[in-house]
Amino acid sequence: MSSPHRRIEEQLPADRRLVNRYALGDQIGAGAYGMIFRAIDETTGEVVAVKAIPSEVREVSTTAAARFQREMKVIRALMHPNIITLYDWGRTDEGLVFMVLEYIEGRTLDDVVTGRPMDMETALDVTEQLLSALQRAHENGVIHRDLKPANVMLTPRREGGYRVKVLDFGMAKVVKPLEGESLVDLTREGMAVGTPRYIAPEQARGREVSPATDLYAVGLLIYEMFTGVQAVPAKTLGDAIAAHVSRAPLELAEIQKVPREVRPLLWSLVEKDDRQRIQGAQEVIREVRRLRGAGFGPQVPLSRGLMSDEESEGALRPVVTARTDRRRPAPTQGSAGGGLELDYEKIESAKPKKKEAPRPVVPREQIREDTLRVPETAGQWGEVVLAMVMVPLTFLFVGAQMSALDFFPRFLASSLAPLGAFFWATLRTSRSWSHGFVRHCWMWCGAAVVLSHLLGLESMALGLVQNPAWFLAPLSEVPGMGPVTTMVTRFARFWADLLQYLI
Repeated sequence: MSSPHRRIEEQLPADRRLVNRYALGDQIGAGAYGMIFRAIDETTGEVVAVKAIPSEVREVSTTAAARFQREMKVIRALMHPNIITLYDWGRTDEGLVFMVLEYIEGRTLDDVVTGRPMDMETALDVTEQLLSALQRAHENGVIHRDLKPANVMLTPRREGGYRVKVLDFGMAKVVKPLEGESLVDLTREGMAVGTPRYIAPEQARGREVSPATDLYAVGLLIYEMFTGVQAVPAKTLGDAIAAHVSRAPLELAEIQKVPREVRPLLWSLVEKDDRQRIQGAQEVIREVRRLRGAGFGPQVPLSRGLMSDEESEGALRPVVTARTDRRRPAPTQGSAGGGLELDYEKIESAKPKKKEAPRPVVPREQIREDTLRVPETAGQWGEVVLAMVMVPLTFLFVGAQMSALDFFPRFLASSLAPLGAFFWATLRTSRSWSHGFVRHCWMWCGAAVVLSHLLGLESMALGLVQNPAWFLAPLSEVPGMGPVTTMVTRFARFWADLLQYLI
């Protein structure tokens, strides 16, 4: 049991009753910081779900606690039949922060459809309910950002089909104030959040999100409901992110299982360019209702550029041309979420040395020779090799944390460590190897690599799968650079998978 979960158990009252009202039963879920319990509201006798996080635990960041508070306010503001209901919230004397939610009897969407595709009417009915919930959220300025099968609960209805409930607004992006409060974004700009298999391309790049971001996930869920398989069956984080950020359309291997009449809508939802994607849930609801009421007769294309039924039969990767309707302006430089603006810390400058006896003045030409002196021992040759390895690693890892920037500022930031080491070594008057460029180069670059990881493992992992060999682009025409680029890309994906495992 992790430290936050252990702390929750420690902060529970001995009789497992919160505020003398909610009697906790079994644990039914858990996240990185919190736990969910089945409970009984002893005032009403109703079965409820209690979600709790501990207080005063180092592993529970300020952002995580703020997200918990934000989720309560979001759910309370989004009263809707297809969104989970918030009943109560509070804090115990022991410091446990909790919210009391509607307890839903049912199964998650992935549990229902994995290997068992839905029939056409059921799938469209579930889609319409899901879109209705998103429409309410979007009208109130809330983007879910983590829509996936595990966050969609289905309860069987007596008359057939399912009642849909959208869960977990912990990652929601709020684009306008809730309940009169000032707008505060709990996610660093440039940082991607969400689940890799269901993350929209703009979301994976840490850019501005919009209602169209949630609709991309809806398209993936529609595909899953009709086929029983995931649209992106990647086994690693790197492969999943690469499938979304690639400019090529998704490879939907089971597209033939999706009814022909539904495919134009599906391809419109999973359009990679968010400016060309359908922008509003209401528009999709109208199309779903038309499909349900038309008996799946002749299809009227949603917009220009979508493939016809005959074309989609013969190709798994339809080319969706630019759509001229439903556009929204592209994010401008400096707009919210429009660029990577992480809180970079400056490398501490070296502490001043104690005063030493005056040294003999060394000619500048001799200093330059000592700065780039030829190694004489095996250890010095080892440091040369280490420096040659650390320089590209610096460009790889520092560049990954700054993947949203243009090439030149990204290159400049990645060059600071080796260039700084060179000038520092040049300006020193010492003629020893320990004060030369090679020694400073691998040390400064090593510090840059460590610092780049400290800025965030999640953002690092996502950055590593977005064009990791960017600094080799100017050399692409040089013979032999192809294998080098491939090697760098494979190493970057390996490291991204390793970081995801640690996360």
